[in-house]
Amino acid sequence: MAVCEIKRQPMPHCDPIDLLTQIDRFIAARVDPSFQIFIEQPDIPFQIAFRNPSLIIRRTQMNCTAERVASVNDVLDDFRRMLVLYIDWLHSFTDFQSLPAAVQITLAKARCSNFIWLICAWRTYRAGCSGVCNSRGSYFPCDPQMRCMPDVKNIVCLFMKVMVEEIGRIDLDETEFCLLKAIDLFNYEAIDELEECEKMIIGKKCDKYIKLLYEYILNRFKHFNELDVALRVGKLMQLLGENARIALMGNANIAALDAMGVVELDELNCEVFVKEASPAF
Repeated sequence: MAVCEIKRQPMPHCDPIDLLTQIDRFIAARVDPSFQIFIEQPDIPFQIAFRNPSLIIRRTQMNCTAERVASVNDVLDDFRRMLVLYIDWLHSFTDFQSLPAAVQITLAKARCSNFIWLICAWRTYRAGCSGVCNSRGSYFPCDPQMRCMPDVKNIVCLFMKVMVEEIGRIDLDETEFCLLKAIDLFNYEAIDELEECEKMIIGKKCDKYIKLLYEYILNRFKHFNELDVALRVGKLMQLLGENARIALMGNANIAALDAMGVVELDELNCEVFVKEASPAF
């Protein structure tokens, strides 16, 4: 990746980066009222779920305390809650909403697993637990003896090493995390269903957020020169690459558990997770 020529300038009060972090916090805090009647229908195609995320599961308060070991229901419900979080985020993201409807669906489905695993890495790092932190107060432990289901592909230990430990090592902050989610969303290279003209539009959005990441790092680390910034951006892109690898393994793990009869997946989970994806970055 070439070094961008970027001048160090004060960040405006309400710049795109600020807006990105504000959206993230707002979406994470969104909770459905207890008096509202819900008819959850998770056994639906992704396209319907994308337009009606309330059909997937109720929006409960995010609880990343990791105070108990996850049950099978905890794991499945967390996937559904993360799907709702993801769709809410997309619906609030102007750069995504400006895309044609068909492109939105294709991109949203293709990047879903990556988003969920990146969220898992961030909240696991913040929680400091020995395993994958869920959003409902539980965690999937590193210790195989404590798990509610097998880790067929041995993902958890690898995830802790290449994602959670690396986030701590490079001192990733909330703003960089939000920018990485946007960059990863607009990475089109692994999506064969897109036309070349659509890839060009999406690619410009990806470039926009990579440039914003450069600018943010230059302002965060006052002693950095442009080469230092480029090296840090390179490390963050490597993190996205590892996350894509974990997401692929996660999809394969879910497919194996479904085939073994350990879990019974609904149509939505099958469409989103049990699929052959290609690595990104």
